[in-house]
Amino acid sequence: MGALLDKAAKFLKQRENNIIVFLLLRAQEPGNKTSYQRGKSGFANYDGSYFDHWLNEIEIAGSKSNRYSFPGETSFFKNLPEPELELVRPDTGLFEVALPDVDIAKEIREAYLSLIPKLCDSRDDRNTYGSSAEMDVLAFQALSLRIHYGALYVAEAKFQENEEKYTSLIRAGDVNGIETALTRPKVEEEIRDRIQKKVSGLQTIMDLKIKVDPQLIMDFYDNTIIPLTKKGQVDYLMKRIN
Repeated sequence: MGALLDKAAKFLKQRENNIIVFLLLRAQEPGNKTSYQRGKSGFANYDGSYFDHWLNEIEIAGSKSNRYSFPGETSFFKNLPEPELELVRPDTGLFEVALPDVDIAKEIREAYLSLIPKLCDSRDDRNTYGSSAEMDVLAFQALSLRIHYGALYVAEAKFQENEEKYTSLIRAGDVNGIETALTRPKVEEEIRDRIQKKVSGLQTIMDLKIKVDPQLIMDFYDNTIIPLTKKGQVDYLMKRIN
């Protein structure tokens, strides 16, 4: 494993704890279905959902702080204010031209919201909208960072390790071939096993009232996080060469 791929793998492994903890904490709150419905936020002159309002306000603050100039940090809302802080971004080693093409925030949001009815009970308690939205935003941002970072840095690392092979696939427009080259069944199986153990272990440590079946989060990794990361990798690689 090359240095860049090793660095990316360690980062993604560290993000697992954040994602699991935020999902477990979200499960402690009611499903609050109405908080995701447009036009029912309760905020004057805002036609989005309660969750959208929370996410938008957090992303506005993040944009002003220059959060989204760093690869891997991707906002859902695009009409955000310009950064007010000047930060020096370190060299990432990524192919800068390809970065704008890797934006899976919409798909991540949709997948996350489809998880909520499975993760939480069916109660709808407006008094808990704030605490549930707080966990929603934390979970969404953790998922987005994990998927976008994995898409960019793992794709670049694999391209560097086998530039001739990937260049040939990219020039041929062979998306299926690229997906096959990116796929590492053994690594994906290791991720599933690690997630199962972490969910079980963290629930014990956190002493939560409402328990979550580890299989649910394993399936979310299997059916959402890994495929969306791979989609982002393909999007990046298709723009990787001039």
